[in-house]
Amino acid sequence: MSATVRVLTDTEPADYYQIPIVPGNAGVLDPHRIDHFVMTPGVVAELGERAALAAALLLRRHFDGDWGDEHPEDAGMNDAAVRDGDRTLGIYTYEGVTIWVIVDGTADGTPTGRRYAVTLLTPDEY
Repeated sequence: MSATVRVLTDTEPADYYQIPIVPGNAGVLDPHRIDHFVMTPGVVAELGERAALAAALLLRRHFDGDWGDEHPEDAGMNDAAVRDGDRTLGIYTYEGVTIWVIVDGTADGTPTGRRYAVTLLTPDEY
């Protein structure tokens, strides 16, 4: 599977990256059930040409249930959020840059429901 990741901007046309989405063996979150993949301008500003590769690597980790640098208690909340269809948050460091990955909760509140979006952003953009 590949996904088109839209970079959020105030102007059009927006930038887009085509990235591979390859879940590993764990497959905690299903990327096929996410409608929109977005990245903020801050991620692109921090990583430049490496933004697309970072997105592919971090999304794979997140979809596999690797929540990155999350505190263990918060990681447990993510595990519960996957079971309950709630929002998940992963905190990662890629080449010295902190990037958050947020996956919206499901529309119907079930673990197998569709999720509206996954967003990659820097903490300053939250």
